[in-house]
Amino acid sequence: MYKRVIVPLDGSEMAERALPHATALARASDASILLISGVGYPYLERKGLSSWALQQAALDQVVREETEQA
Repeated sequence: MYKRVIVPLDGSEMAERALPHATALARASDASILLISGVGYPYLERKGLSSWALQQAALDQVVREETEQA
C-alpha cells in the first residue's frame, strides 16, 4: 500500500505521539519511515541572522546544530 511513511517532527509532544501510529502504518504496509525536521527562518533570525544576510559558514553551523538536535 505505502512505500514510505513521512513523519514531520517539531520537538513537540504532540508530534512524538504520532510515532506509534506511523510505526503501525509502516509495519502494516511493509514501508520505511522517514522522520523529518525543518529549519525555518524564525530560527535563523533568533540566531542573529537575517534571511538576506546568511553566510555559508553560519548556515552550516545552524544545520549542524539542528541535525544534532534532531
